[in-house]
Amino acid sequence: AHLGRFAEAEPIMRQPLATTVRRVGPDSVEVATSKGPLAGILEHLGQIEAAEALFREARNTLQQLPGDHPSKVSNSCSLGHLL
Repeated sequence: AHLGRFAEAEPIMRQPLATTVRRVGPDSVEVATSKGPLAGILEHLGQIEAAEALFREARNTLQQLPGDHPSKVSNSCSLGHLL
């Protein structure tokens, strides 16, 4: 369950993502897995193109993980649901 306050949640989700990018770089798996929740918020806000871009950026990074890694599967499901 959630409160549905997605506009309030967006900056809260962006801040730790930016911190993680500064700490480990933009192409890390940690950053990629942080993009999914923000993309979900953007989807709820009707920012579909921005959400799709984040899911696809994350997907590109997550391709380096082996096999059917749970993060790869989750990202693919989220992107597929959005489309």
